[in-house]
Amino acid sequence: MQGNKQPAVIINLALQPSSHHTHLSDTSKSVIQGLTFGWSKELSSLNIRVGAIIPITSDNQTMIHTRLQEEIVSCTEYIITNDSFNGRILEAECLI
Repeated sequence: MQGNKQPAVIINLALQPSSHHTHLSDTSKSVIQGLTFGWSKELSSLNIRVGAIIPITSDNQTMIHTRLQEEIVSCTEYIITNDSFNGRILEAECLI
């Protein structure tokens, strides 16, 4: 995209293996937020935006749940189409 003078987007997706807890810890969220914010500052001069998605599920759901996948896709679409979205995190929430 850089060679074609097109803007680029990096999306960090925070997932865990299904054998772990379904929720990311506050520490993990902070690390992802820090990386996303730091990368957005470093890469903005190259016309690259950076966003992140953190899935939020109830304890009895898996990360493979169809509704959660649809919510992640919706968040991804929002980040890509919103030119002002940079250095922030969206939570893909699917609570049943």
